[in-house]
Amino acid sequence: MSQPEHDKWPFNDPPNLFCVSVRRIFERGGQILMVVHDVEDGCWQFLDGGEVKPEDGVAICLEYAWRHDPSISELCDLPMGWQAKRTAVGKPWKRKRL
Repeated sequence: MSQPEHDKWPFNDPPNLFCVSVRRIFERGGQILMVVHDVEDGCWQFLDGGEVKPEDGVAICLEYAWRHDPSISELCDLPMGWQAKRTAVGKPWKRKRL
């Protein structure tokens, strides 16, 4: 897991906030290519853009996602009810309202 480029916490949410992701990212070295900030509960989803089945899901904390991919800090101001996608790590995020 890579270390963030800086020590300052970029999100308004606490580092231990419950988030959702897929095993392909955090257990198999996949890339975060889609981020969803849920409108219902403020939960963050860190996805790879692939199909998600219930058995693929994994619970993580926001800090764990940030340490895995510090570039998600670019989305710290993503409003609830929005998502961001990119084609690869290092490519620009494209935001849209859900």
